[in-house]
Amino acid sequence: MPIIYRKTAKGLAEIETRVYRLSPRLRSVLIMIDGKRSDADLVQMLPQAAEVLAALAQDDFISEYTRTSATPAPPPPPERTVIRPPQPTFEAMRKDVLRAFNDRLGPAGEGMALKLEKARNETEFRALLPAAVQLVTTLQGRDAGESFMARINAW
Repeated sequence: MPIIYRKTAKGLAEIETRVYRLSPRLRSVLIMIDGKRSDADLVQMLPQAAEVLAALAQDDFISEYTRTSATPAPPPPPERTVIRPPQPTFEAMRKDVLRAFNDRLGPAGEGMALKLEKARNETEFRALLPAAVQLVTTLQGRDAGESFMARINAW
């Protein structure tokens, strides 16, 4: 009965990132492993495939399974790592909002800017933001206040 090979998570990682730095010979055979070709098919394509398959299986880049039906089962979906961007810090948020506030009001907003700078944490800072938005709206109009509020909501 033919043996069908499929890539393991380690094998998929090697294909995507070359993290394990396989030799070109091993890598080319690993690329050919698709969950459909049997060991006999691979040996016909590459004479040294038998020893390469053994090496890849031993190092856990591929796994084998045997099927009794004539229709091949699809290979498992590749495992994906989700990379999330770093969360913005309170200091980065404070710096950005203060810059936007000072750019809009300059010296006219100095008192509120000082209060915002003295906020010790995000909770205190956010508690002051409605008053800052109100001040921008009062001094520069509704559109400016809404624009400043949109900047705050981006955080």
